[in-house]
Amino acid sequence: MYNTIVVGIDEDGHSADVVTAVIELAKLTRDNVVVVHVQTLGAPSPGAAPYVVEDSGQAQALLDKTLSLFADAGVSASGQLQRSTVDKVGDVILEVAKAQDAGLIAVGSRGHGEVYGALFGSTAHRVIHGAVVPVLVHRDTRDE
Repeated sequence: MYNTIVVGIDEDGHSADVVTAVIELAKLTRDNVVVVHVQTLGAPSPGAAPYVVEDSGQAQALLDKTLSLFADAGVSASGQLQRSTVDKVGDVILEVAKAQDAGLIAVGSRGHGEVYGALFGSTAHRVIHGAVVPVLVHRDTRDE
């Protein structure tokens, strides 16, 4: 149906529900899945070299764990570990989706709302507004 589904995951565990949803969808559609985790970088000040915020080993472990969930469900999935500053994570997911010729992008959302997103940025909002294909946003409701 979509040929390829790109799903973005994060280190905070807020992507567990979207992964479950994509597994179920891909089982029905038999689409390939590309799991993307963007290892976040920080920049201490303009012009300074970025520094790694998230440990590389932890980032790879998260990607491997997620890929094993897809494999256990019988869903064909590959993974990509990317690096970017926090404010560009959505752009990286969009770039991967374009490169993979994805027919669907799936991301999770913490559901903080418009004001929080405007002040602190929102990967889901960036993906929604920049995508040229359908976007599935699964809201994390565990904290409610």
